[in-house]
Amino acid sequence: MTSRRGSYFIKTWGCQMNVQDEQKMASLLEEEGYIPATSAGQADVILLNTCSVREKSEEKLFDFLGRLKHLKTTSPRTIIGVTGCVAQQEGEAVIRRASHVDLVMGPRRIGRLPDLLTQARARSATSRPGAVDTDLNDLSAIFWDGGRGVRSGAMAYLTIMEGCNMGCTFCIVPRTRGREVHRPMAKIVEEARRRVNQGILELELLGQTVNAYRDGRKAFHHLLEAVATIPGLKRLRFTSSHPAFFTANTASVMAAHETICPHLHLPVQSGSNAVLKAMRRGHHIVDYFRRIDDLRRRIPGVAISTDIIVGFPGETEQDFQATLDLLEQARFSQIYAFKYSPRPGTTAATTFADDVPDSQKKRRLARIFALQEEISLEENQQLVGRSLPVLLAGSSRKDASVASGRTPCNRVVNVHGARLEEDMGRIIMTRITAAHRHSLSAEPAV
Repeated sequence: MTSRRGSYFIKTWGCQMNVQDEQKMASLLEEEGYIPATSAGQADVILLNTCSVREKSEEKLFDFLGRLKHLKTTSPRTIIGVTGCVAQQEGEAVIRRASHVDLVMGPRRIGRLPDLLTQARARSATSRPGAVDTDLNDLSAIFWDGGRGVRSGAMAYLTIMEGCNMGCTFCIVPRTRGREVHRPMAKIVEEARRRVNQGILELELLGQTVNAYRDGRKAFHHLLEAVATIPGLKRLRFTSSHPAFFTANTASVMAAHETICPHLHLPVQSGSNAVLKAMRRGHHIVDYFRRIDDLRRRIPGVAISTDIIVGFPGETEQDFQATLDLLEQARFSQIYAFKYSPRPGTTAATTFADDVPDSQKKRRLARIFALQEEISLEENQQLVGRSLPVLLAGSSRKDASVASGRTPCNRVVNVHGARLEEDMGRIIMTRITAAHRHSLSAEPAV
């Protein structure tokens, strides 16, 4: 199949917001007549959609760009663009380091992608250097509700807000995504209803601090209830929440509607109050436990996952032990844990010495993962023998012949014996047969 415009390839690193940004860009390109390519080498337009939360993400970008340099030499008409948070963070520096890049575009400029590509082609044809467009005041991409926005045939992401006003000392998001912008509630509900009418079974509401959402006097729990009650919607998720904004009202709405999945991702970052204060997180450990204990009383069996940073400046062995104690007590279903790395322009990078040796960070991270794997396995073992609904969305990473999906409590389940084609995109009842550290095994329930 050929296209008047040509083909495109998008490589994405990062969170669900980045994945939805990829989907927005893909929709815009396909509306312009582009078709997807299976690899960068076959594409006329290559977009590298980036994350800058950790330093390793930037390294991945420039490694990939290095591999594309030969492609640009042999196919000079190919357009190479860098988008996302590294684009916003680095701007002109991307082109200084990789002169074969034609376009650097920040997250809030996605709505202008077709025009920017046209301009990039004109510059490339006359051997002019690439251009940078990182205006944070452009809201067209945030409020844009056209195209697919679909994660798979049965699931869709829906952005309700973007940016963050919290000012955590380690976090670069306010610099790369800007300050909070909240989408009108009526527009969100309208799009959610349209997605359900198109056959979407599961929606996931997105925002950097999703539960800080407001629209006039309407708060996040009002929006959550409005979407949860849309006829035909089977599952509703949201991410990522901040402990300071997780209210009893939100917990009450979660408990009142079976549509809302019994899972909460609530980043804690550290078990030490001293570290939390240095991070400027705006909560203490006692506040965190009060919130998750209340939710567990309301929804028995609710799964709670979190984020952890080890090796933050000044973190002592006592601070780190407090984080291990937190894991033991909280019994998270899953964690995302990382070594601290200074991010340019953040308060932590400019104020604190990165004084925890990398060897210590690696050791602490390994201990965090080892403990959590024990906890995850024990928590998963409690589900063996139970019948759970699974929304099938793809194949197992280890065996492409085995269907895979998630339970309402966000466990990954590999369903042996499910029909890959017939059952894909459907919710099927399964019987859990085995527990593993990061997943469950199951068979279709008879």
